[in-house]
Amino acid sequence: MASVLSRWASPELRASIFHFTVYLPGAVSSVYTAIWLAEHGIPAEQIGIINALPVLLLLGINMLVGRLADRASDWRSTILIVSLLSGAAPIGLFFVHEFWGIVLVWLLCTVPGGLVPLLTDAATLRLAQRTGTDFGSMRARGTIGYVIGTALVGSAVTAYGTAAFVPLFFAVSVGRAIIGFTLPRFRAPAQVSTTADANPEKPRLSSALKLWFVLPILGFALVNSNNAVVGGFGADLARQWHSRLFHRPLACRGRRCGSRPHGDVAALWQARHRAQHDLGRLCGVAAALLHHGV
Repeated sequence: MASVLSRWASPELRASIFHFTVYLPGAVSSVYTAIWLAEHGIPAEQIGIINALPVLLLLGINMLVGRLADRASDWRSTILIVSLLSGAAPIGLFFVHEFWGIVLVWLLCTVPGGLVPLLTDAATLRLAQRTGTDFGSMRARGTIGYVIGTALVGSAVTAYGTAAFVPLFFAVSVGRAIIGFTLPRFRAPAQVSTTADANPEKPRLSSALKLWFVLPILGFALVNSNNAVVGGFGADLARQWHSRLFHRPLACRGRRCGSRPHGDVAALWQARHRAQHDLGRLCGVAAALLHHGV
């Protein structure tokens, strides 16, 4: 019994459980945000702005927040703060219906929420390095949670309709914040400083600008740019195309049927999606070969 309790109290398991919840708000938003916005009369151009602004702000503040997290006594406190902010902000979605109101509330939801996985990955990686455990196995819980959450959200929205979106998004955001209180301390206990530690050499960004480091970033950017488009518009486009693509005879799929080439559009969308993912994978393979001196 004591061994079971000690395992449940282990820092690795608590970090893994939190990782499972990290992407649950993203699962909800990817399934139904575009449809919810469209049903509020938001046109495609404004949906693009709503999805792009959080990414732009994250690019500007993520390094600043990372430095603040490094200066804190432990990364846990910073992760908990941004989790609580992103858990409270979705309350505003119950009361906004116009473009600028939605923009403001969505920024308050997604900017702190977007910092959660970045900080959690960095802190968990340090924890894995300190304890000698496998970072990948802990990080994989996030993907598992996202997949399960997407399936459950799709079922809930099918059963209850658009009205389920905001309560679900609010519930998973609050749930993530609550589970954040179980996070362990990620840093090792403070050590007595020595003369050698008094003036440590500061790392330079230029020292990391090598092909084996830059190519994975480029590959991730290519893959993530496509995912951002799919996440921002895919759900609403799928709803619009469903009756045209899947309610037609099988012989009509993938080619022109009637006056509009919906099959061609879908085929081009899939080809572009595959091409960007393949290019991203090639960048990763090239980086691995360069890193190992092949």
